[in-house]
Amino acid sequence: MTLSTSEKYLLGKGHVIFFRDKLFFLKKRYEAIHQECLNRGFSVVNIWPEGVSVYHHLWNDYQVTEEDISVNMARIKERMPIKARFSPCFDRKINE
Repeated sequence: MTLSTSEKYLLGKGHVIFFRDKLFFLKKRYEAIHQECLNRGFSVVNIWPEGVSVYHHLWNDYQVTEEDISVNMARIKERMPIKARFSPCFDRKINE
C-alpha cells in the first residue's frame, strides 16, 4: 500500500494517498460531518467501515493548520456557483 511522503495537506492529485494513514483524523471528521447532517435534518446513515480498525499503523491523527483552511476556502470560492444555494442554518454565504 502506497503512503504519502508529503507532510503538507493536499487537494487534487495526491489527497487520497495523503490521508491514507490518517484514519483517526478521518473517523473524527466523518463523525462530526455525520452529526452535523443529522442536526440539519438530513436523513443519513453511518457507513464507516468498522473493519479498518485492524490496521493500527494507519490510525494516525492530523492537525489542521490555518494554511489548510485557507487552501480549502480558496478552492470553495473557485468552485462555488454564482447563485449558490445555502443552508437555512446560516445567515451568511460561505464566500463572504
